[in-house]
Amino acid sequence: MTETHDDLLLELGVAPSRYFLDINRRLTVPRDMVLPSPWNLPSRLFQFPIELGDAAKDGTRSIGLAHPLLGEHPFVRCVAAALGLELDPNGAPSAHGVSGQRTSSWWHAVDLVTAGKWRELIETQRFTTSDDIAGAVVFGLDYSPHGTERDGYLSIGEAHELMRAIGSHNPGNREALLVDMAAPQPCRGEKA
Repeated sequence: MTETHDDLLLELGVAPSRYFLDINRRLTVPRDMVLPSPWNLPSRLFQFPIELGDAAKDGTRSIGLAHPLLGEHPFVRCVAAALGLELDPNGAPSAHGVSGQRTSSWWHAVDLVTAGKWRELIETQRFTTSDDIAGAVVFGLDYSPHGTERDGYLSIGEAHELMRAIGSHNPGNREALLVDMAAPQPCRGEKA
């Protein structure tokens, strides 16, 4: 019998069962794997860097990256070498053509903001988008860590730094920034 992708992934020990491969649709970096910077940041993008597609009847499945620039991630390189495959930089879309890459980009921005790693977000902004960083700034100003007296995950100064890093103008105060970033924008067709 020919080994399938699932068989190889289970042999590698990156998933406990086929069930987990199907339900998680991501491979998790082992907790005991020591990663260099920036891969050791508390970002779900870096913790779950490999996306899995639906299993075909023959046991194969598409295996891709959660972001096109994750090819150098040590876990990704290890899995790709063990499988003898080049992982698809465009992800592993489901049978309906949906990939989790877009969500992963958001995760990276908001995870680093909520972990207090906003400087590291600036350094690794190539793994997300300016829109996701701006959204994470709004989130960071609007929500606070549980059980603290702090007013938001970000200070106004930190928010300004992040906004400058993506080339955005900076309103003068927190309320103006929240209104500016959260205000509804008119929808325009592509030809507008």
